[in-house]
Amino acid sequence: MLTGSRARIRELFKKYGTTAVGTYLTVHATTFTCCYVAVESKLDVRGLLTRIGLLDVPTNDSNAEEKENTRWYESVIQGKGSSLALAFLCSKALIPVKVPVAVGLTPVVHRNLVRLGVVKAH
Repeated sequence: MLTGSRARIRELFKKYGTTAVGTYLTVHATTFTCCYVAVESKLDVRGLLTRIGLLDVPTNDSNAEEKENTRWYESVIQGKGSSLALAFLCSKALIPVKVPVAVGLTPVVHRNLVRLGVVKAH
């Protein structure tokens, strides 16, 4: 499955070039902005990261190593750029969503750009 996905993405970049890159970057910027707004709106980021598997919350019977593995989250929260860092983590976690969205939108965007005369048709 992964090999087929990679082949499809390569084909997409060969066929649409800069339109594919621009579409992905637009999807990425939109996702990052939404994540930042969510973090600034006091979204329960710890709960979200736990649900999607990026953070394992240690239980009372957890060993010291498991507790140490979650300290990165606490250091990010207390740092100066904590909102940006958390938005970045959330945005990275959404890559499995962003890539298919960009792949699906690229032909539509390209078709509209050709119609508007911004890019040349193949």
